Amino acid sequence: MQKKAQVKFGESIAIIIIVYIVLMSGLIWYNNISKTEINKMYMDDQAERAFEKYTYIDNLDLLHISQRGIVDNEFDKNSLIAFSNYTKDNNNLGGKEHIRKQLGESVVTVKIYNYTSIESFNPYFNLTLYNNTPKDYSAKTYDKNSYKTLVAVVDSNEQRVDIGLLEIYVFVKKR
Repeated sequence: MQKKAQVKFGESIAIIIIVYIVLMSGLIWYNNISKTEINKMYMDDQAERAFEKYTYIDNLDLLHISQRGIVDNEFDKNSLIAFSNYTKDNNNLGGKEHIRKQLGESVVTVKIYNYTSIESFNPYFNLTLYNNTPKDYSAKTYDKNSYKTLVAVVDSNEQRVDIGLLEIYVFVKKR
């Protein structure tokens, strides 16, 4: 009788251990899936932030060419240069809080190409519109998300339209 009780007790312990192993493996599996999903959602959100910064730049009427109060879709080269000089001037911080709030820790550059000379399709003009790279930036501490698009740039001095590559790099502290 005592032997049967010991066998039943051993079987009960084995069943409890098996149930425990199954439950723990299920919890580990669920945790890995949810962690992967959370990281994917976080990276998608950061990529969307880069696009939001592009939308902000694209909606700045002071960068676009305008005639008689009508704002066109093309960027004005002279306005881009003026905006770049304005954001580089660290002595005069007045009025830059809104730009810094909208663009945050990012770098916005425009490379302008002369599309009439296809054989040498190199940028003839590089311009940094905004640069707020984190002071402690390194690839280990920050993720760098980018958004790139082609834009039309009007050079009113030369009376021509060029192609510009607008690049936005957003720095996000790693979690």
